[in-house]
Amino acid sequence: DDDDDDDDDNNNNNVTDDALGRVHAPYYPKDKVEGWWVLVGDVASKRLHAVKRVTLRRAARTQLEFVAPADAPGEHRLQLYVMSDSYVGVDQEHEFSITLAEARADDDDVQ
Repeated sequence: DDDDDDDDDNNNNNVTDDALGRVHAPYYPKDKVEGWWVLVGDVASKRLHAVKRVTLRRAARTQLEFVAPADAPGEHRLQLYVMSDSYVGVDQEHEFSITLAEARADDDDVQ
């Protein structure tokens, strides 16, 4: 029956949600769930702007908020790092740019 094949595809070959995210770590003292760290940094100024730990199942969406340097309007090249706390060799690094406008006089109150 073709319907059964569709169920298998949607179930990721019958892998349960409980099994997803578990790490084979025989020397870890308890069950280990894979975790990912998402960081935003500025290599030029050696500043780290945001850090967040994310636990994945099949997919994840997250939002990072950070305070942009108000004293430096213009374009800034930043790095997005995605780092695993469980696996070696799967970390990723992506460069992106943001453009900061001059601070308005009424923005001085915001901290």
